[in-house]
Amino acid sequence: MPTRNMTSIFIALIIAMLCYGEAHRNRYALTLSECISQINDLYYEPVDPQMLFDDAMAGMFKHLDSYSSYISPSDIQAFRDDIQQEFGGIGIEVSSQKNQIIVRYVVFGKPAFAAGMKADDEIIAIDGQSMEDAEIDDAVKLMRGAVGTKVTVEVRRAGVAETLSFTLERATIDIESVLGDRRDMKGNWSYVLQAHPQIGYARVTTFGDHTASELATAIGQMPANMRGMIIDLRSNPGGLLDCAVQICDMFLPPNQTIVTARSRDSEIVSEFRSEQPPLVPPSVPVVVLVDQYSASASEIVSACLQDYHRATIVGARTWGKGTVQNVIELDRGRSAMRLTTQTYWRPSEVNIHRHSNDTEDDPWGVIPKPENRIDYDVDTYQQVWQQRYAHDLPGATGDNAAVNADADSDAAETSNDAAVDEVDAADEQKPKQPVIDRQLERAIEVIEAAQPKITRAA
Repeated sequence: MPTRNMTSIFIALIIAMLCYGEAHRNRYALTLSECISQINDLYYEPVDPQMLFDDAMAGMFKHLDSYSSYISPSDIQAFRDDIQQEFGGIGIEVSSQKNQIIVRYVVFGKPAFAAGMKADDEIIAIDGQSMEDAEIDDAVKLMRGAVGTKVTVEVRRAGVAETLSFTLERATIDIESVLGDRRDMKGNWSYVLQAHPQIGYARVTTFGDHTASELATAIGQMPANMRGMIIDLRSNPGGLLDCAVQICDMFLPPNQTIVTARSRDSEIVSEFRSEQPPLVPPSVPVVVLVDQYSASASEIVSACLQDYHRATIVGARTWGKGTVQNVIELDRGRSAMRLTTQTYWRPSEVNIHRHSNDTEDDPWGVIPKPENRIDYDVDTYQQVWQQRYAHDLPGATGDNAAVNADADSDAAETSNDAAVDEVDAADEQKPKQPVIDRQLERAIEVIEAAQPKITRAA
């Protein structure tokens, strides 16, 4: 995370090398230091003191909320890479399904794309190391590395008998966080819907260092006379609070409360307000698409625009993460901790955090109005996104994408029996019936309904 967004403190690493005076000041630190020292000296096999310390720290955070965590020296660089939206890698997005590492998305123009890797490939080995039952974070670490170095990735592909092997040279991967509806043949994004070219469309996948400027650029490429704009925050897990504030500022007049952060005693610690004239004119209808995986910064944006009636929320109820984490550097930046320090509250002074004992009747998350609430089952969700990823390839047609489908209600109810994690390899070879993205269709309907009605006297 950038320095300006961090609360930086420097403390001595609590490990065997702690000086006695510092450890004596805190009896817990002294005990921890003594335990590590005794294990290091007496355990019947050699033990890495750093590993002992990392595990002790991880155990400490298990007693806090699920969003607080220790970031070890081996993980700190990957954490910073994700926030800064740049790292050395091969250009794929992976997910874990049934203890398998599956390629979810191949980034256009990057090494994996150029070599022919495809979505749904199963990664079975990286540099000869088997990925059977591997943790997804471990797989990512193996694939990332210094730009110019090489890594060999072996995959299993449905319908192909032989294992495929790709030796790839790592390149700088710039994480795009604002995507359009489709790419042209040169790989450039188009920020309007293919079947509705007067409707702007921006899919925001995370809230990083460059997201606000990317969105401003995307808005600048939308038609000046657009009929409406769709901000797609589905499956966006969040990111930087400052970025969410900057995005809200693009749609609100100056001096409007966007979000407040409160301490453990509910006192307002900070209040974030809009500062600039809106980038998107108030006359342009805005729809924000959300789902059950939209969280944190996504909820700040959707809640704020909902409270000011600046946007219509369409989709499913959001995740319900209404807490703020500070990243606190440890050991001169060699490690860090993410610590929940505040709660955030929407302009209507409601905290949207979902607590462990909350029910469906409690006011957590951001909830679309009943007529705009559309929930997907797991199968439909997966196929909608598979179609979405296929549509991201340069020159892709809209035949399998709901954004371009003029389908009737029967087609909208098409079942999906071919989701990746629900079928075997033989089933995956069968043609898949397209499904309609009813959430996106509803967003289009909302925008069309908001157009001014023209009446004439006769």
